[in-house]
Amino acid sequence: MNKHTLKNEKEYKITKSWLKRFNKSKEELAKLPESIEQPWLRTAQRNSLQAIINHLQEEADEYEALKNGKSKVPNIDNLNTIPELLIKKRIANGWTQVQMAKRLGMHYQQLQRYESTDYESATLTTLQKIADVLNNGSSSKKPRKVAAYRLRQKESK
Repeated sequence: MNKHTLKNEKEYKITKSWLKRFNKSKEELAKLPESIEQPWLRTAQRNSLQAIINHLQEEADEYEALKNGKSKVPNIDNLNTIPELLIKKRIANGWTQVQMAKRLGMHYQQLQRYESTDYESATLTTLQKIADVLNNGSSSKKPRKVAAYRLRQKESK
C-alpha cells in the first residue's frame, strides 16, 4: 500500500472510523469456523485485514504524533518533499486549514485545494510564503531582500 499522510481532522476521523470497522470485521472473522477444504483461505483473510489495519493505524498514529508535538518535522529544504512536509508542518504547528489560510491571507478553500492536489497548482512564490508562515508563524520578506542584495552585489562585480 502507498504511504498516505492524513491532511486534516476529517481524514483522521474517517480513518479512525475505518479502523473500527476493520477491527470489528477481524473479530467477526475470528468467530467463523476454519475451512476444511481451503484452510489457507482464512489465514489469507486474517492477514489481509491485519495489513489494512496496520496501514490505517500507522497513518492515524503519525497524524496524532504530529498534532500532539511528539513527532519532529524537519525544516523544509528539499523540493521533492515539499507537499508532504507543508502539510505535516501545519499539523505539527497545531493549525487547522482554516487557521493556516487566515495566516496566509487566503480563503481556506484555496488551501484545501492546494493540499488535496499536493500543491500542484501553487507557484513557487506561494510555496515560499507558506513555508515562511509555517516556519516563522507569519509571512516574511527577508528572503527576497537578501536575494536582491546578493543579486546587486553580483552585478556590481
